[in-house]
Amino acid sequence: MRGDLQPSTGKIKKAGALRVVYFDQNRRLDPDILLKRALAPDSDSVIYQDRVIHVAGWAARFLFTGEDLNRPWAASLAVNALEY
Repeated sequence: MRGDLQPSTGKIKKAGALRVVYFDQNRRLDPDILLKRALAPDSDSVIYQDRVIHVAGWAARFLFTGEDLNRPWAASLAVNALEY
């Protein structure tokens, strides 16, 4: 969908208003980086569907608390997994 690979057969026809959003799942993060910096490296907000959302609100969508934001992201994931 991103255009990195070409189909081995056939064609791909993209819609005119198609927007592809990609999150690199192989990205390497220092496990000591705070969750808020892992989610929003340069500010206190993330942009989702052209809307600015505060990092705490974004994290809450994934059941993280305000306390979790100030923990290293790896520890926050471990705590969340145990609680739910």
